[in-house]
Amino acid sequence: MDCGFAAQPPYSERIRKKIESLQGADGGMMRKFGKRLGALALGAALAAGALLGAGKAEAAELLMFEDPGCIYCEKWRREIGPIYPRTREGQIAPIRFLPKSGPRPPGLNVGPIIYSPTFVLVERGQEIGRIVGYPGPQFFWGMLARNLERLPPSSFQLQSMGYPPPVYR
Repeated sequence: MDCGFAAQPPYSERIRKKIESLQGADGGMMRKFGKRLGALALGAALAAGALLGAGKAEAAELLMFEDPGCIYCEKWRREIGPIYPRTREGQIAPIRFLPKSGPRPPGLNVGPIIYSPTFVLVERGQEIGRIVGYPGPQFFWGMLARNLERLPPSSFQLQSMGYPPPVYR
């Protein structure tokens, strides 16, 4: 008996297809809507800045601590880096790249960073959660979803722009 539901491919296969659809054959980003998306992104960034004020420290942020020559950092930059800013997760917690060893920005309260890459979700300078390592996209998106669930609802700035808060299950 057919219940009308088509079987979906495994989660990792869906992620791979999504990444491929966002990247061109040469690994570059699709250019079909590039100018429109660029203008839209610029407008959204300006509107968000006007709505949210300049208080970057007040927003949730994902920090990526990396070492020079780290192969897993490079893998993340190839596989996730191009699409992350355009995802809902990237809108909630924009990414900032920091060296693993070196001075920390003032007002940042995170524990020691031992492995590279280490992703630390912070809000108002306080560590909310972390992801250690990068074995692949499925691991990254799953762990990021768990960490974003720990954010208080007030941290979802997209609500002020008319977007509902994300629901992770």
